[in-house]
Amino acid sequence: MTRASPVTTDDVARVVATILTGPEPYIGRVLGLTGPRSQDMNGVAEEYARALGRPVTYVDVPWETWAEQVLSRRQRSKLLHLLG
Repeated sequence: MTRASPVTTDDVARVVATILTGPEPYIGRVLGLTGPRSQDMNGVAEEYARALGRPVTYVDVPWETWAEQVLSRRQRSKLLHLLG
């Protein structure tokens, strides 16, 4: 299963503020932001469950199924164009 290291918006804001206040060391660099730990999507679901106080289950839905069930034809074409 794929693992992720989610990053909070607060963390992103701190990095951006640091770079904007002293950009010289970062010019020409690419920074990869990661969260404090790597976890699979079941771990992410467990965190949501604890925060919400109710069960949350991760379900791996294939892209095509998700697109067919969630997006209208017009929305799907816009999203596919953006992801393109």
